[in-house]
Amino acid sequence: MIITFASPKGGAGKTTSIVTAAVELARRGNSVLCLDCDQENFLYKWAGRRDEQVEDGAEIPKVVVKNCAMLGQVTEKIEKYAEKYDYIFIDTPGFDSGSNRDAILASHLVVFPSKPGGFDIDSIPKINALSAQAAQIRPDIQCYLMPVDLDTNASRIETDLDFFEGIAERLEHVHLFPAYTQHRSAYIDASKMGLGPQEMNNAKATAESKEIGDGIQEIENALIDALEGAE
Repeated sequence: MIITFASPKGGAGKTTSIVTAAVELARRGNSVLCLDCDQENFLYKWAGRRDEQVEDGAEIPKVVVKNCAMLGQVTEKIEKYAEKYDYIFIDTPGFDSGSNRDAILASHLVVFPSKPGGFDIDSIPKINALSAQAAQIRPDIQCYLMPVDLDTNASRIETDLDFFEGIAERLEHVHLFPAYTQHRSAYIDASKMGLGPQEMNNAKATAESKEIGDGIQEIENALIDALEGAE
């Protein structure tokens, strides 16, 4: 399954979300490849720190990360590795670009992480436009809006989730992802160490990571069922 995490703006939580999902699915015994198409190479640098953890004796599942920041590389890499990995994640730049569109059109699932702040919300119309354009070419692409970095206050998170549900209901080609993350130190600390938040001995971050993995696999199973039903 090919999964792109995209956003029209930087700082939306794409890389953190990919790390969370990739590590979760690797922990479930799947082979996982991540393609870092962002010129900042944050995901690729995270992978270097993860390799150091393994060298130091850490027993953690392997997550392969390859740099493909040059325009046009993403399609080439997907063609090369599609049959070798259970999951391929694509981390895109935080702006609209040719590589973003290539990644989206090559995917089975596109996830748009979004924080509840105004700047992220301002990007929703662009997310809707990107999803609509993709649907015209690939009607089978599944696009989801995933709330991330939500407040841990119980009453506040309920308000935020209701807000995102309302947004998703108004978007023709974008659904609400069946999981979310909250603002936790585990996500920040894990990124510094080359780990996933579920490897930080934080029960709540682990639970959120599990829900993200479950959400991806539920969508994958639905796509498989739809494909089999069409045959």
